[in-house]
Amino acid sequence: MIRLVLLLALSPFSLAATAELPSAGHYPGGVALVTVNPDAKPRFQGKPLWISGTTAVVPLPLSLAAGTHQVIDATGAVDFTITGRSYPEQRIRLNNPKMVTPDPDHLKRIRAESAEQKGWYLTRSATQPRLPMALPIKGPITGAFGRKRFFNDQPRAPHSGVDIAAPSGTEIFSPTDGVVLGIGDYYFNGKTVFVDHGQGLISMFCHLSDFAVSAGQTVTQGALLGYVGATGRATGPHLHWSVSLSNVRVEPALFAPQLASLPR
Repeated sequence: MIRLVLLLALSPFSLAATAELPSAGHYPGGVALVTVNPDAKPRFQGKPLWISGTTAVVPLPLSLAAGTHQVIDATGAVDFTITGRSYPEQRIRLNNPKMVTPDPDHLKRIRAESAEQKGWYLTRSATQPRLPMALPIKGPITGAFGRKRFFNDQPRAPHSGVDIAAPSGTEIFSPTDGVVLGIGDYYFNGKTVFVDHGQGLISMFCHLSDFAVSAGQTVTQGALLGYVGATGRATGPHLHWSVSLSNVRVEPALFAPQLASLPR
């Protein structure tokens, strides 16, 4: 049985109807807000969903095709539609060729680090996230979410977060309440902090110069997490901030409307 629902059609930078939800963005890289039966265990692409009341927050991968998709639950399916979106290109020149094409030893390290980080992205705690998110830092946006990236003219994965430039040592604050899942110093991401906000909503903060938190620490909105740096694959000091829902990287501006006010 197919149940058609009326979907929210909000601007990418508008506030959601309640402070408990992000804004809707029915496009690849956004989130769909879909009315569901919360008792019927709704899922999208086999993944459990963040449910608030009768609304499911559905993460939409950047690779998702435009058209009609379905949230599946125990009683049937709920249709929702997304539109296409064209993301611009970003070309970056790196002086270290091993940051573009790592050697075999580095690839072994990268695979191990990716597995560790995936485990954190798959974390799903029962806490309801506190929204809207605040800005972790302020500064010009130098890398927008979703851009098609080329390093030394070689195509790589689309940009999975937002880059905000700031001087090295600038304080980075937690955008909302959460628990620090882990910290690490990674080949590409440099010094990194992962924070669990609940219901599969995870923030990742990359390229830090130093940490101000430790794994397992509870943080509140505005708590100091660390300091801006240029560790890992970076051309200068900045914060890379990714927002992930059920291991799908989604547009941070849907969760933090203040990003619209930052210069570009």
